[in-house]
Amino acid sequence: MAAIQTNTLTLNESKKYIINNIKEQIRCLKTGDRCSVVLISGPPGIGKSDLMEQIASELGFGLNAQYLGTMLIEQFGMPLPTLKENSRFQKWSDPDFYSIENLRVQPKSSDMPIILFMDDIHLATKTIQTYFFQLLTYRSIHNKKMPDNFVMVGAGNRAKDRAGAQAILAPIVNRFYFLDIEANANDWVKNFAIPNNVRQDIISFIEIYPDLLMSEPLESQPWASPRSWTYFSQELNQMEIEHDLDISALTTIGKGHIGVEYTTRFIEFVKLYMDWNPSQFLIKGVKLPSIKDNSKIQNYTLMAAIIGEFLKNVRNENWNLQDKSIKSQIKVVQQLFDGILEQCPEIAPLGLRSLILSDKASKENAMLYYELTKSKPELVSAIKLMIGDE
Repeated sequence: MAAIQTNTLTLNESKKYIINNIKEQIRCLKTGDRCSVVLISGPPGIGKSDLMEQIASELGFGLNAQYLGTMLIEQFGMPLPTLKENSRFQKWSDPDFYSIENLRVQPKSSDMPIILFMDDIHLATKTIQTYFFQLLTYRSIHNKKMPDNFVMVGAGNRAKDRAGAQAILAPIVNRFYFLDIEANANDWVKNFAIPNNVRQDIISFIEIYPDLLMSEPLESQPWASPRSWTYFSQELNQMEIEHDLDISALTTIGKGHIGVEYTTRFIEFVKLYMDWNPSQFLIKGVKLPSIKDNSKIQNYTLMAAIIGEFLKNVRNENWNLQDKSIKSQIKVVQQLFDGILEQCPEIAPLGLRSLILSDKASKENAMLYYELTKSKPELVSAIKLMIGDE
């Protein structure tokens, strides 16, 4: 018998399993059958909450996010005053997480299911866990039944993640369906960083150094994760509005988000990236340097810098590809890829991915694809290969 593969899933790979479990729960609600509840288990900062928002939006479901680490017993219901003196039974209020007033994602219509997302399960005390045991087993707390259109998904960190994890009680574990996930650079770049406009210098750095996307989780000091790289990107963009992004600013902001070691590596890369001054090629008409005379890392940083600047300029012009300056810049990008495909074709997909997937839902992006590839069969072939590999 072949050995069982122990590889963990990427976030994007886990989606189909999470959606499948949600649909299985919906089926069981109709038939009266019992089934497990999926629990997304992985390190902090890799995007579990963002993934659930994405899934809820794609399905058209509502998302009710509850953080078990800060949940109070009172949230599971409060005793109500009895209406009759001789009443034999205590009456309780509904648990407040049955409410749909403050959903993270709104359903497309009132008859769509609501996902009760039980986040930070690893921080739940034993008392809170016993309440969720009732919920998992009987879909009821204090005889207050969970709404029929609710399904459940859990998420938490692992003991090795230094996230203050509490042991999950064995009877509860046996009712969960654990999905082990890990951060993956290719998955993050393709499915999160590019669509969400993370800075091109950060994307390019992670593409060429994928092992630096995630460092070992630390306590009381910054460490790298998809979340911290994203926050780092946002902070740099804000700083750039009013100030120059010099090495001092990069160091201060970087070490506060991803730690000293990773910031040092990033700045070494950015120095090469910044030295190219891409506006001189795109705007000022300076001739591109000879690709064949550059090292591989020089060509990579040249490509990344030009593409990052080009995409920023295109967005600033609201994707007006008929703008005289943008048309001129497209020719520069075409010339760049002519040289890259001839001298070091293995790095071309990294640049092409940012161009093709950026703002991928827009019709303007399709026009950019057309403008870049017309009369360029080698570029079309490279893009087809890149898309096939993805």
